[in-house]
Amino acid sequence: MYQYAILSKKGAARLHNEDAIQVQKGSYINYKGTNEWLLAIISDGMGGHNAGEVASSTVSRYAPSLLQLHAMDIEKGSIYELLERGINLANAKILELANKRAEYTGMGATVTMGFIVDDVMHIAHVGDSRIYYLSSTGFKQITVDQTKAHELVESGEILVSDERKHPAHVLLTNYIGNDKLEKITHYNIKLEDSSKILFCTDGLHDVLTNDEIEAILKKDDLPEVLCKVLISSVIEKEGDDDVSVVVIINQK
Repeated sequence: MYQYAILSKKGAARLHNEDAIQVQKGSYINYKGTNEWLLAIISDGMGGHNAGEVASSTVSRYAPSLLQLHAMDIEKGSIYELLERGINLANAKILELANKRAEYTGMGATVTMGFIVDDVMHIAHVGDSRIYYLSSTGFKQITVDQTKAHELVESGEILVSDERKHPAHVLLTNYIGNDKLEKITHYNIKLEDSSKILFCTDGLHDVLTNDEIEAILKKDDLPEVLCKVLISSVIEKEGDDDVSVVVIINQK
């Protein structure tokens, strides 16, 4: 059984909350009986006026749509294909909107989406929203930021410890709404019983360190409480960007 909670807060520096989050649960029947699945998506929009909000809501609507359509009869071999096709559909929709309305020109969004079935989370990722995973073996950042600052880390030009505060950490090298969308990154995680998963936008990880995030997730609290503590910790540190989180606990 998957317990989850979501929470999003508009940043003080924003006119609109440009984040979008969605979680959906369902079940399907096979030879093993009735099985539960969970689909989670988080997206951080960018663009002038309300274009960022439009971009993230478009991603949240279209990126998971093919998995939602086929979730009742999902075949494991097709999960990554459906994740990728959904993201490409969202990319096409954003480009279509931007071509129709001048105020949407240049809008874009991140997307980090996970589909959990049979205690395996299948992930598709574009941009710098993140997934973290806490289990008995430790705490891990699963996704890799697709930013100029991370490229500088990989090339050895800056230290990992400098990445979070480097000016180039806000420069995305891959995003939805890009007519040259690069490869969509895939990950998968075998979930332990009582393990915890966190989806978050950069409004969280730009303000809290990974150590601080880990300490909060280690608290023995319900997902709703953990979401509130994460966002209140950002507010205490005067973070002014939109911040959104999804916390999932895998409970048998």
